[in-house]
Amino acid sequence: MRLSDLGYTNKAQSVLSINHDNLASYVGSVRRALQTSAPEFAAIGVKEGDEYRQLNDKVLQLENELYAPIRPKRSLRNGERTLCALERRGIEYIELRTLDVNPFSPLGVEAEQLRFLDLFLVWCLLRPSPALDEAEMARNRRNLNKVVLEGRRPGLLLESERGELSLRDWGEQLFDELALVAELLDKAYGRIQYQLTLQQHRAWLRDPSLTLSARLLDTLLAGELDNGVLGRQLAKRYGQQLLEEPLRFWDEEYFAEEATASLAKQADIEAADHLSFDDFLSHYLAR
Repeated sequence: MRLSDLGYTNKAQSVLSINHDNLASYVGSVRRALQTSAPEFAAIGVKEGDEYRQLNDKVLQLENELYAPIRPKRSLRNGERTLCALERRGIEYIELRTLDVNPFSPLGVEAEQLRFLDLFLVWCLLRPSPALDEAEMARNRRNLNKVVLEGRRPGLLLESERGELSLRDWGEQLFDELALVAELLDKAYGRIQYQLTLQQHRAWLRDPSLTLSARLLDTLLAGELDNGVLGRQLAKRYGQQLLEEPLRFWDEEYFAEEATASLAKQADIEAADHLSFDDFLSHYLAR
């Protein structure tokens, strides 16, 4: 799967159908991708002499190469593969991969963005979700691509099981359901933050000029800036801003000790290494 034609993508994954209906289906579909050769990768060759050009010629060379908007994850034990950890101990957390860096925040993300994701995930948990068939998964991929590339275009139409539906109308329906969850969460926590967050994001739906992407474009045009130039300016500004912030939980001595311990651990691992890379890779990929 690829998020869009922009950015870091793997077009070979466009043929994949990763199933998220349940853990067993997800693991099985990813494992099939790990075992499926890709002609374009096979043409490159895996190894020339002693030099590896790639780990193998599969569509997915490792599980972490899967460019999916969401991935179930599990903390790994030493030498353990992602799928093996999921099969043995289940899902520990969900990794969301559709959130770009917020260029207007020195931290790259604001609390309101995280709160909206929290709200959305709770809605996903509470709302009935029948198993997806191949046609619906393909339709979802096409819709995702349209929104990524043209999300602010007025009148953008998406595909639904009942025919075409505008992004605005579909979004309003979704936000009406999210409002019920926001009320539930605010009632549980004794506050109104989730409802305020939802109001902000609904305003972005109704007026795309308020979105982060629109604000970024306006900033570039107003200053006649290249995207890379603006990025360097912001990085310099935020870097200085963060350096001026006092450390809140640890001091410099703590980080120095951690660095020393990390280097010592690396030395111990390398000293205990008794396998060639060829043997290690063969053993690891066979798991």
